[in-house]
Amino acid sequence: ISLLVLPPFRAHNEHPSELLFEEPFVFAVAAGNKKVGKKLTVEHLRRLPHVVLRFGAYTETPHTKLLRDIGYDGGIPVYASNFEVLPDFVADTDRIALVPRTLAKAAAKRLPLRLFDPPVPVPNLVELIQWHSSVDDDPAVLWVRRLLHEAVAKLPA
Repeated sequence: ISLLVLPPFRAHNEHPSELLFEEPFVFAVAAGNKKVGKKLTVEHLRRLPHVVLRFGAYTETPHTKLLRDIGYDGGIPVYASNFEVLPDFVADTDRIALVPRTLAKAAAKRLPLRLFDPPVPVPNLVELIQWHSSVDDDPAVLWVRRLLHEAVAKLPA
């Protein structure tokens, strides 16, 4: 493996890396969810059922940390294996999910969703590009890194 895209906590300190992107999270709520009015509150976060991202073996995410920190008591959450399905698991339900903003905005164009800024601080989603130090000047790795940055630059704000 010559190159990885990964969060900072998975990066290896002995190999070079660079920021690919950083993005805030928003909460996605079904447009018809009558339990949430015009504003999302910490009390909503404590009581409503959540859809939570889970990668294989348990890894704490900003969402699971937030639920623990606020004293979540909304029951067993629904688990999703990737970011892309989070909005689908929220639409037409009383569930809520913490979703990267760009993904949430795109999903809200095809699903009946409302998006809210978190009522408490949530760390941004951060992804790095990391490569083995032995391929630091490899033209192919430099080319892929450039392509990744160009693709991210084309994403809607």
